[in-house]
Amino acid sequence: MDIVKLDKLKFSYQTGDPVLDIDSMEIKKGERVFLHGPSGSGKSTLLNILSGVLSPQEGSIRILGKDINNLSQSKRDEFRGDYIGFIFQRFNLINYLSIAENISLPCRTSKVRKENLNDSMESEITRLVDHLNLKPYINKKVSKLSVGQQQRVAVARALIGKPEIIIADEPTSSLDDDVTDKFIELLLRECNEKQTTVIFVSHDKRLAKHFDREIELKTFNKASGESHD
Repeated sequence: MDIVKLDKLKFSYQTGDPVLDIDSMEIKKGERVFLHGPSGSGKSTLLNILSGVLSPQEGSIRILGKDINNLSQSKRDEFRGDYIGFIFQRFNLINYLSIAENISLPCRTSKVRKENLNDSMESEITRLVDHLNLKPYINKKVSKLSVGQQQRVAVARALIGKPEIIIADEPTSSLDDDVTDKFIELLLRECNEKQTTVIFVSHDKRLAKHFDREIELKTFNKASGESHD
């Protein structure tokens, strides 16, 4: 089953050349995909389209069988909150909240994510914290954590409520090699248990070894995207 399917997709900003021109791209349920390309190749633009933040001028983008390009912006926002866990490059945590409070946010804003919990929210937070080796820091404010610890909080927040897709946008750019490998192993182990589809974006090709499939964006994207990424 294709969980992501792009067809005849074209996108450009208001000024400038086309950023994306993709005839087709498919990602199946449970796949762990490593998407890479140099700065300016359109990686971040594609992620914003996949998550419904941006809407292409042409073509269809089907996520879980639904063409989200036909949804209003508010419905795309709702869809993203229900079915997509996003790990941002800068994590986007709320510094004055604790680890547990940050992790719980998706289930407080999405009824679907909350209903996906097998147990209470507190039990699921405890499980994720244990799996991601965060238990000793559970009551700390995230502003008091190291970068690596903040990264794992961002992962737990993305995973809670069992979203169908995890999208990670350059989440290891500020980590050293050893911490990066351990982080990816933790992320993929958790996603493998739930058969969650993972789209992991990085410019670092060395990370491809962790994933089922490697996609070099320029092999799909006919546009240059020289100044947007």
